[in-house]
Amino acid sequence: AFSNVPALEDIWVLTEQSGGVNVEGSAKEYKVLAISQSSKNTYDISAVEHYDSKYDAVEKDFTTYVAQTLEVPVKSTDIVPVPLDVFYEATLSDTGKGNSVAVSWRAPQGISKTVTNEDGTTSTISLTDEYEFLHGFEIEHDFPGVETPLIAEKGVRQRTFSEVATGTYNLSVRTLNTLENKSQPIRITINVENKFEDNLDRLPRGLPYGGLASTNSSIDNATGLFELGDNVYGFKAPQSGAAVIENISSTLTTYQQDCSGMAAISWTQQANSGEFIHEHHYLALDSSDAVDRIKLLKYYKSPSHQVPYWFDAGNGSNTTGMISLTGTVTKASNSSRVEGLGTLFTSELAAGELFVVGTSASIVARIESDTVIFLDRSLEDTYTASASSTNNLRFDFSNDTIIGRAYQDSSNVFHVQTFLGLDATLAPQKALTRTIYRLNSNSINTSVGSFGSPLAGNTGWGLSVPSLSVDGDIVYVSTRTFTNNGATPQDAAWSTPTVYAQKTDGAPGAAGVSFTGTTEYYKLSNSATPPGRYSSGTTIDTGWQTTPQTPSSTNQYLWNFNRNS
Repeated sequence: AFSNVPALEDIWVLTEQSGGVNVEGSAKEYKVLAISQSSKNTYDISAVEHYDSKYDAVEKDFTTYVAQTLEVPVKSTDIVPVPLDVFYEATLSDTGKGNSVAVSWRAPQGISKTVTNEDGTTSTISLTDEYEFLHGFEIEHDFPGVETPLIAEKGVRQRTFSEVATGTYNLSVRTLNTLENKSQPIRITINVENKFEDNLDRLPRGLPYGGLASTNSSIDNATGLFELGDNVYGFKAPQSGAAVIENISSTLTTYQQDCSGMAAISWTQQANSGEFIHEHHYLALDSSDAVDRIKLLKYYKSPSHQVPYWFDAGNGSNTTGMISLTGTVTKASNSSRVEGLGTLFTSELAAGELFVVGTSASIVARIESDTVIFLDRSLEDTYTASASSTNNLRFDFSNDTIIGRAYQDSSNVFHVQTFLGLDATLAPQKALTRTIYRLNSNSINTSVGSFGSPLAGNTGWGLSVPSLSVDGDIVYVSTRTFTNNGATPQDAAWSTPTVYAQKTDGAPGAAGVSFTGTTEYYKLSNSATPPGRYSSGTTIDTGWQTTPQTPSSTNQYLWNFNRNS
């Protein structure tokens, strides 16, 4: 509020402020010409700048000339400041094929000035945000088929190169001043990976979906268990260079995925099978993991940093998918370069993955070493020995693919929309050697039978060994290797039956000796030498008795032996 009501023709002084600090030399006098109320508590004031010298000139020697202080012009010998930072991001081209490389830079800072505050302290303020003699930028590169150098106007901060092939490229950006003098270049190396070479159907951040499998897929509506129809299957991702995956393992996680942890949602409608629905989960086939082949993924944009990413949701209960990185990181303000201490960037990160420090997030553009990475943006944030994290998913754009979309509706019923096509010829070959047995006959049709029905056409033969019950019984055996597709190494015929076992009763043996019992004998002696047992033949020697005697001072030894009869 005004301390006094402003009157017509009063002299006012207006002072410019920057960052809450008065700008030195900005105070000027104004003469109020009119005041009007445009709305409640809002007033419009019309004024003109007041010059005392004008009135002196009228009263004394009149002249229309007013001396001005001219700005110091840019000189040809001035050093042109370099751009503050140059960084890039490689994403899917708008054409749906190849990489799009967006190169960005920050303009040099403008001049600043130190001012004295009312309390006597000093502050540094920027008089211009950017270099005051900025005219544009020069971009030199080695992208094939694109003109170089390129000139960007002073207001441009990014240049995009479309359908860039896989490879390593060099690029530099220089500042141009109003005399078109150049700064020293800021150079970067650009690595473009083979992620988007094929023109495919893709989900956000370029994840391909689709593929062919030798078996169907389904989900249990009650339990949320997704599975392929057979643990033995073949699969081909839609990428042109993707290898065919063959699975013959019976390990459950090679052909099943638990989706029971997905939260129930109310919105489940879809316009078509490939439509992306943010609320749904997505099933991926991981070509590099032979044990946990199928994974449940989720697309997420954190409210704290708004950088979207994919993560492994486990059974659906993991809602963020973040993991901590080893070591600590440091980054200067307005820079895309991150330096690590004790970090393992080459093994724990990959280009295109999320990089988070606190609530600040970006995408990894390039990994130089275990301790240096470059981000896809130049953030004002400063990191000092800070902890960092990333998403828990490493997606192989050359071989991995999304094979379906899953969700649980508000009635707790699980659903899946498959993105797979069926191709039975992809089924991997299975080979099995069968052994069959027959009792008392070696007659066999050697050309019949199959992988699934080895006994077909051979009545009397079986897969288990028959019992030998009577004298002369013979068991015959035959073997043959089958494959599920009939190709090599399947045998052309059953082997010639051979004798596996035979029962033959022997001639009667001599009559045996009967056994009626055992008798124990005892004898006292005064000698430590055992006494004789028999006087002649089978006659027991004198002194042996069938009851034990008590040793005495003269006969202190009691002897014993057993006799069978």
